[in-house]
Amino acid sequence: MMMITTMTTMTTKSPSGRKPSKAELSFLMGWHGLLSGAFLVAYVTGEGSYAMHVFSGVMVLLALGIRLLVGLGAPKNSPLALPTLSLPPAGQTPPGIRAVQRLINNWMAAALLVLITLAALSGWFAHDIGMDDDFHEGLAEATPALIFVHIAFAVTFHTLKSLPTGTVTRVAADVINKTGKS
Repeated sequence: MMMITTMTTMTTKSPSGRKPSKAELSFLMGWHGLLSGAFLVAYVTGEGSYAMHVFSGVMVLLALGIRLLVGLGAPKNSPLALPTLSLPPAGQTPPGIRAVQRLINNWMAAALLVLITLAALSGWFAHDIGMDDDFHEGLAEATPALIFVHIAFAVTFHTLKSLPTGTVTRVAADVINKTGKS
């Protein structure tokens, strides 16, 4: 029972101990808009309107470059910082639901940033140096699936935040206790 209480108190604190500022949230929303809009246009236009496809691909690279520069300059506790990719030591579980959420969010963000960057760069290389276009198309076709998973996690975690404090921890503890007894 004490473990559940400890987890509950840990889940009420944000990872950085503060809420994101309006400026940070505005930047992230604008950046998401630029990246997703440019990616969508590039994905939909494809070969149909090649000039628009190339321009939107360049906008994707611009958005990724801006995010990299801002992430490198942001303090570690800022939501603008680049995702920290770390796993708990072997045999240990993360200390609470928020820690699991942070772990999943960071790995998902990194996977998306890497996949979209590779898709955009491979398109650029295919266009400028005549590299095979199949690699670019394969990466571009895999990206919407990962974006869907990203959105599903975001909606799930947002829904979990709206539950009364400790609900998720109690349910997780019940599941762990039941699976541990079998």
